[in-house]
Amino acid sequence: SWINDGRVILSGGTVIGGSISNSTAKTITGYGTIAAALVNSGKADAACDLLRAVEQKWPDDARVQFLIVDVERTRRDFDAAERAARRVMALQPGQPFGVQPLAQVLADRRQFREVVTTLEPALATIDTQPDGSRSALSLRLALGEAYLALREFDKAIATYDRASRDGGADPALDAARIQAYVDAGR
Repeated sequence: SWINDGRVILSGGTVIGGSISNSTAKTITGYGTIAAALVNSGKADAACDLLRAVEQKWPDDARVQFLIVDVERTRRDFDAAERAARRVMALQPGQPFGVQPLAQVLADRRQFREVVTTLEPALATIDTQPDGSRSALSLRLALGEAYLALREFDKAIATYDRASRDGGADPALDAARIQAYVDAGR
């Protein structure tokens, strides 16, 4: 596949895209929307072709790699998803949220110890930033889920309690905390 003048031509000759803005952000967003539509219509391979073409045009854009992670996870190609996730981290060194796609891939593979070793340092970094911990809810939920899978219930409960103190009320967090107490037999 290849991109030309805002249109994407897939290997089968199908043209998708039409006229999408020439600005990089809008173009990447537009192609991401098209890729999502392809995935939702059962055409994950076409979405992957599209995003690989977008990657050729913008190889150093972390947003493209985030999109590739999602599509490769849908296709269950976890090796490709992990490569893209590691590329996100390389493109955004020092950004703790760059670890989230890698944690998702590791969880998909049921490598929960690796999820913990990936997320704990990122959360420690976030916790040193002013108001950083308030924006870490999704990472804390993922860490808690990994602890639950490892049957480390006290750590899961402590993680969820910390998320609750930092981020306030959230139905997903409340459900996760209840599940942790149930799993722990309390």
